[in-house]
Amino acid sequence: MNIKDRLTKAKVFIMLYEPWFGQLASYLVFYPSKEVQTMAVSIKGEVFFNEDWVSSLTDKELSGVICHEILHLAYQHLARLGNRDPQLFNIAGDIKVNEEIVFNGDKFRLPKEAIIPYGNSVTIGDVKIHNIDEKSSEEIYDEVIRRTKKQDFVAMDSFVRHNIDSDEERKIIKDWQEKINIANETNKSAGNIPAGVLRELEEMNTPKLSWQQLIRQRLKLISIHKSWNKPNKRMLPWYFAGRSKTKGLSCAICIDTSGSMGNEELSQILAEIWGMSQQFKEIKFYIMCCDTELTEPFILTTKTKNLLKKIKLKGGGGTSFKPVFNWIKKESLNLDCLIYFTDLYGDFPEEKPMYNTYWVTQTDNIEVPFGRIIKLKI
Repeated sequence: MNIKDRLTKAKVFIMLYEPWFGQLASYLVFYPSKEVQTMAVSIKGEVFFNEDWVSSLTDKELSGVICHEILHLAYQHLARLGNRDPQLFNIAGDIKVNEEIVFNGDKFRLPKEAIIPYGNSVTIGDVKIHNIDEKSSEEIYDEVIRRTKKQDFVAMDSFVRHNIDSDEERKIIKDWQEKINIANETNKSAGNIPAGVLRELEEMNTPKLSWQQLIRQRLKLISIHKSWNKPNKRMLPWYFAGRSKTKGLSCAICIDTSGSMGNEELSQILAEIWGMSQQFKEIKFYIMCCDTELTEPFILTTKTKNLLKKIKLKGGGGTSFKPVFNWIKKESLNLDCLIYFTDLYGDFPEEKPMYNTYWVTQTDNIEVPFGRIIKLKI
């Protein structure tokens, strides 16, 4: 298969399995170029690529790289560059977009040349940048400038800067903003917009999304899947996969009862949990509490709703997160994600689980070995 066919195949794959990315991928125009070592993207959505390098990528890596370039455009990194060092701002942008790809990367991979975050952090030289998901690209850039040396960095791709006047640049930026807005509106109801993307776009104009919005966005994403057995009627006579409700998935929610949250916060959290269970009835919600020991988990249904009212703080005491992860492993649940409300003071498991983990917390400046931190704002 030649490179042109591989690029087309990758865009179709992205369109089927990540529709938000796929819609924006349709606007990209690819050009082979011997002047770039890997890939380079312009503000216009032109992607210049080295044929030998692209040929060395697996299909998943090629899809991941295309999504990487899409996020540079969606986050408007070239428009936000300003007078910053292009190489270092590109790397700061790489850290930001790669965190999103890694966190939602079941279908995509990044090549070995990429700066790949782990556990919402990345190490470059002797410096570790934490809490990537909470920081803007500019904030990451400031850390890169202040705490590291330029020679410590090697970017996977690069930016192409055209010699265009300010009026044309504003027109191009506005055009891409419209494309992004259309993609957001098209995919919003199905929950196909990655939560990290929503947060970054939101931070560019308005305050951060609340934890409720971010968690609901994740649950929307997992509640619907593509099925070839159910064609998309809007695309007929062309045959595209339709949407079906996902069955058999579970979401575990654990509340740290070591005294880290007050009664008012807890009551509002429990009300939100109940609302989520009613909105996403196709997902099983396992509810539990833990300090150093795990309470008996239960599946949240109308019949067990009253058990939410019986959850009380034990106050004080130590915290271990291990019992929760051990129970999930023992039960062999088809778990998509674990949502853990905690102050983050406790013993973490040694191994990263196969499912996504969200740590919902009010605590600052504590590193987690895996998963994503979401600030608790009620």
